[in-house]
Amino acid sequence: SPVVYDDDKFHFATVARLGNEKGHTRMLPIINELKEKGYAFTWHIIGGDLTNAPTEFVQAFHKYKLDEQIVFHGNQNNPYRFIKNVNLLLIPSYHEAAPMVYAEAHCLGVPILTTKTLSAVEMVENEEIGIVCDNNDISIRDALESILLDPSILSKYSVMSKQPDNKKA
Repeated sequence: SPVVYDDDKFHFATVARLGNEKGHTRMLPIINELKEKGYAFTWHIIGGDLTNAPTEFVQAFHKYKLDEQIVFHGNQNNPYRFIKNVNLLLIPSYHEAAPMVYAEAHCLGVPILTTKTLSAVEMVENEEIGIVCDNNDISIRDALESILLDPSILSKYSVMSKQPDNKKA
C-alpha cells in the first residue's frame, strides 16, 4: 500500500542507486540552501542509503546536517508505494538515456522535475508530464525553489489529462 506523507511539508523523491552520475551529491548544497531559506520539505531517496553512497555524498550529507531533510528508503522491490503520494519526482542526473521512471511517475500521476538529458525534452517536456531544467546546479536550485514557492505550478502536470500510451512508449 502507498506510503502516506504528512501534509505540512513538500515531499519529493528520487528513485536511483546512489551513483555519481545520478546527481544525488550535487543536490546536497542545493538542499542545504533551501533548508537555510526556511522551506519545509523532505527529499525521499529510494534506491540507496548512506551505506552504499559515494564518499563525497556521505561527507556532504554530514557537513550540511541534512538528517531532517532527507529520508533514505534503501533498495525497494516496490518503489511505487513511495512515489505515489509525493508532490514531485526529482531526477537530477548528469546523464540519462530513456528512464522508465518517467512513464512510471506519469502513470502514478506524479509530476517530474528532471535535468536536461538525452531524452528528457522528448519524454517529459513534450509530453507535458513535468519540467525540464538545464543540467546545472543553479538551474536545478531555481526550478526546485520556484516549485517550493508555488507548488500549484505542478497542478497541470499531476492531472492525468493524457493517458500513457503503450504504443508510443
